[in-house]
This record gives sequence, C-alpha cells and structure tokens, in this order.
Amino acid sequence: MHFTKFLLVVQAAATAIALALEPRGPGDIQLTREEHEAIFNGSPSDWTEDPNFKPDVPEQQRPATANDLSKRYIKANDINFGTRSVHDCRERTGIQRDVKVRADIPFETDDGPNQVLRVTWSNALNVDRFDPLPIVTVPGNAASTTITAIHDFCLMNPTTSPPTRCLYQLRQPFTLGFDRTRMHNNIYLTPPNPQRPTMHEVCIRADECPAGRVFLECSTRTYGAIPRGE
Repeated sequence: MHFTKFLLVVQAAATAIALALEPRGPGDIQLTREEHEAIFNGSPSDWTEDPNFKPDVPEQQRPATANDLSKRYIKANDINFGTRSVHDCRERTGIQRDVKVRADIPFETDDGPNQVLRVTWSNALNVDRFDPLPIVTVPGNAASTTITAIHDFCLMNPTTSPPTRCLYQLRQPFTLGFDRTRMHNNIYLTPPNPQRPTMHEVCIRADECPAGRVFLECSTRTYGAIPRGE
C-alpha cells in the first residue's frame, strides 16, 4: 500500500515537471499580472503598427496582381466590396479592421450553359492572402462560390521592455453569387454576402512579432458590409 502511494507521488511529480516544460498555451504571453493590467487598462493610442512586420505568405495564395487583371479580358470589374468588423481580444479590445476584395470574371467564361467560371480575387484593402487560392474555378452551373480573405497584422505596445507585440489574423469569408440570363448565357454577380469573420491573437514581449505560437480566438463584437464609396 505504501509502495503504491509512493508510485503515485512520483508519477504526479513527473507529470508536474512535464507540464512545466511544455510550451505556453494560447493567450499566455509571458507578461506579469501588473503588465497585463497596465496594457489592458491603457489607451488604445499606446498601440501602433509594427513597421517591420511582413507576413509570410505562400506565393500561390497571394492576391492577384495588376498583370493578372487586364481589363480587355474582364467581364465584370466593378465588384469592389468589403466588410468592417470590431473584435475584442485578450490584450486589446475594440480592434476595428476593414477588409475589401475585388472579384474579376474574364469575358471568356460566358460561352455555353455549363461553361466553367474562373473568378480571380485581388486585394482592395487589407488582404494578404486567400484561402484556398486567389483564382477559383467554379462549375458553370454553380450558383455561388465562397472564399476567405486573410489579413495578418502586428501591433506593438511600448509600455513593457522589450515592447509587447501581438500578432493578429483576421479571416473574412465572402460568398459571391452568380445570376445567369437566358440571352447569350450572360453571367452577372449578385450582391456579395459577407459571412461572420474571426480574429485570433497571440502576444509576446519581444523585439519581433511572435511566430509559430498558439493563437487565442477573439470575440467578434460587430461586423457588416462597408457601404459603397467608403
């Protein structure tokens, strides 16, 4: 009986050591309680964009460039639309970000009732990459397609030394609908429908923005389409 208790104590100690050696979990940013409270209760103006941050984006996911969007071949190009959302995260609340995308459909897609559509998505504002890819092939009889615009950005707060840096990832899904006419099988775009966005945060007190760490999901306070002209 005593031997069994001894084994349990040894196992508990080993477990505690293993847990202590594990990487920090989501939202654990290596700040003291006092530092966390000072940042949380501080002014939003204490936060600034990290000018040295450059998101690491796979080439195949990057937004289409101007060379891919020759207007001679664009069937519909007045489809600039976006969303505005406000998020509350652990270290920063009230983060507002606008995301705007552009979708282009070439002329070559309007022949035949089952012609495959090729929709090319590009960055209009705050889009670093698209999931799955910026060029989406859609079956000609499909009613819609959905794509997610991803925006990565880094904010820094100098109230700690070294400064606290928080990396954010905003994912904004868009659904783009297609309306076909009987005459010449023309394809038109229906008003885009933005889905609920998500934002994640990971913070660290360091000279560079964190990478390869676990993100903590933020809450989405509000979101909606940006009125045309903004």
